[in-house]
Amino acid sequence: MTFWLVAAAASIGLGLAAGALCRRTWLAVLFAALLGGLLAPYLGLRFVWDVTGHRDAQDGLAFLFGPMVTVPTASIVAYAFKRLRRNKRS
Repeated sequence: MTFWLVAAAASIGLGLAAGALCRRTWLAVLFAALLGGLLAPYLGLRFVWDVTGHRDAQDGLAFLFGPMVTVPTASIVAYAFKRLRRNKRS
């Protein structure tokens, strides 16, 4: 359970970072999806490894099923960030 919470929190942060750094909405969503798929599961696993201190054979499943949660989360956050930012300026 800890892995999913940390991976989701990491993907939210990566989505916000992508939304803040990229000018175009489509680029922010694409960048967030790439970061969410590649980096967020790793950050979640590193946190679990550091806290629990053990690794097992099922850790590879985190990289298989982790992006199912982290990619949509990061993409939605990046899109919402750009949308809210655009509405503030108007």
